[in-house]
Amino acid sequence: MVSVPIKVLIELFKKSTAQISDENPSEFTPASPTFFIWGLVYTWQLVFLVYSIVNIWRKTDDAFLYIHPYTLHAAIFILFIVNMLLNSFSLILWDRFQFGLPASVIYVMLATIVGTCVLDHIFLWQQRWNFIQLNISGDIWAMRFVALNGHAAYSAWLLVAASLNLTIWLKRKLPMNFEGWAATFSLTLLSIGFLKILYFHLKWLILGLHG
Repeated sequence: MVSVPIKVLIELFKKSTAQISDENPSEFTPASPTFFIWGLVYTWQLVFLVYSIVNIWRKTDDAFLYIHPYTLHAAIFILFIVNMLLNSFSLILWDRFQFGLPASVIYVMLATIVGTCVLDHIFLWQQRWNFIQLNISGDIWAMRFVALNGHAAYSAWLLVAASLNLTIWLKRKLPMNFEGWAATFSLTLLSIGFLKILYFHLKWLILGLHG
């Protein structure tokens, strides 16, 4: 019975993401071992889910932890589920050498996970004193590392993945004399995206500003 879903996965995905990337090189295509980062990112998301599930049974003097302090809002999980569904769809398209639509899908994924990061911070900021008063201030750091930083790392790598997909697609569409512009355009978007992520961290995570 265990072999059935494995067989389905083998039939669904013919090659690894690293193999497909190597077969479609661009000016900033990462080396195959770099795709190991995806394993770290997904492991981080798994830790977030485990932490969230464990909180269902944890209880404070006031209530169960998932009820109060209410930091892991339902909207966070809705965005996260949408992101995972889009992630699966983009991997299926990537496996079939479709690069334009996956780039668009990954940008939508990026928007959902950035929205998750914003909600992570807002609810943690609002409830931080409740954690301290309930003598579970360690969960503030757990939330920062497991949820907020995990989602932030995921968003940063999604930005790289979207730019890579966009570059490959543009190189296929542009005449040979203009192929270099594909990487230039994608790297420009990548730089703008990283600057926005940096600004987000400075404003929300370090300075604690909300205006």
